[in-house]
Amino acid sequence: APRSDFARLPVLMGKGAPESAAPLIDALAPDRAIKARLVAIQRIAERRWDLILAGGVTVRLPEEGWEAELGELEKLIVEKGVLERDIEIIDLRYPDNYVFRLHNGDSRPVPRERRAEGVSRPHGGSVA
Repeated sequence: APRSDFARLPVLMGKGAPESAAPLIDALAPDRAIKARLVAIQRIAERRWDLILAGGVTVRLPEEGWEAELGELEKLIVEKGVLERDIEIIDLRYPDNYVFRLHNGDSRPVPRERRAEGVSRPHGGSVA
């Protein structure tokens, strides 16, 4: 197949990434704002994922409950315009806060909106 056929596929990085990425890639449906900006998917410590988006923004997903966090990320991109700001890292591994690290090195925790009972993601997993 011509190389252009693969131009929109993300690069897979990290030990175990090719073998483990199928569920994450499937969850990134073509109509998501995330997929349109996705450059690479990086496996971290063979346990969790980072998404590298166009413009150099890294999104840190939790080890468990990452599926729900894709929906949160979609809202942050579409409704809050986070990719239009000077953000280097969006850390979604914490249940009570989003943590944004700016290009100048400052980190800013932002409280999450209250979730409906029974919808919160598991608190288990590591912050590797």
